Amino acid sequence: MNEHVLVAKHFESSIDVGRYTLTEEYDYSCIPLCVIDSVFSIGIRYTNVINIVGRVCKKMNITKAYNKEMQSSATTSWFIEQIEGKTPEELADSLFESRHRTSPNNGILKADATVRFMRVLKQFGVEHLEDVHKVGDSAAFERAIKAIPGQTSGICLKYFLMLAGDNELIKPDRMIIRFLESALNRPVNLNEAVTLVRQACDELKKKYDFMTPKILDNLIWQYQRSL
Repeated sequence: MNEHVLVAKHFESSIDVGRYTLTEEYDYSCIPLCVIDSVFSIGIRYTNVINIVGRVCKKMNITKAYNKEMQSSATTSWFIEQIEGKTPEELADSLFESRHRTSPNNGILKADATVRFMRVLKQFGVEHLEDVHKVGDSAAFERAIKAIPGQTSGICLKYFLMLAGDNELIKPDRMIIRFLESALNRPVNLNEAVTLVRQACDELKKKYDFMTPKILDNLIWQYQRSL
């Protein structure tokens, strides 16, 4: 039996698809919140990320949830203007209240990485969620993001694009890897993870027509988080 079929069968035997709803991070109102979540979520407990996003929303008076009737005023440029002149250390302490770093070995503050990410977005004209299509297939944008210390793997970039609305991407983090390894009873690397989830999604779509790579990723993530 093909491995992606084994993954699909493991998914169906483990997860109740009928109770599915996207988690709240897929309903952010603006680009800055998508960036904050994608940068801070790598390598730390997601409850910490929820708290960080909540603090930023409260301190900067940002509405968290998306409203299709009203475009958020919290653009990329607006956010950068609000924090202009503050050092990464000041932002880590006063705004994010988190000194997490992109890597335990000489990584930069995630507060710093967040601002650098937003400056790249501004450079490429991404101010609102509706602007993300400008960079989805841009090699220059991808290079600019991966040049930020701690972003070379591209996982954070993929997750940002998912949060901002791309249904075809997955975030091959440790939750996804664990699920795949459980399904296949062998080690799975990052590149394999992306291929296996995409292929399993195609298999599951024969039965669940709403299935997308992003939805499958999120369902697996929710399941693994509950264990």
